[in-house]
Amino acid sequence: MIKDAISVLSTIGSKKEAQALAKILIKEKLAACVQIVPGLESFYFWQNKLCQDKEVLVIIKTRRILFSKLVKTIKKNHSYEIPQILALPIVGATSSYFQWMKNSLASK
Repeated sequence: MIKDAISVLSTIGSKKEAQALAKILIKEKLAACVQIVPGLESFYFWQNKLCQDKEVLVIIKTRRILFSKLVKTIKKNHSYEIPQILALPIVGATSSYFQWMKNSLASK
């Protein structure tokens, strides 16, 4: 079992940008899996204006120990000035899934 397993959520402006980021995270072993969910609609305030945008949700499976490197890589490869990067704990999964995650990720 991986005690520090997390899911990281980020929103991105296009599927193409999400795919490019996913490939980088997987190749660098910062993510075991990246899921891309198109069709998200976000409402938020930015620079004192109400915004409504189509976005793509990216769900990243990783470990807390890799989070700071993951954040740096997302920021470097993200078009937003302030990208959403939210980490949520994974409180349970099958032992085989955790083993697969462990084998898929960088050790540090």
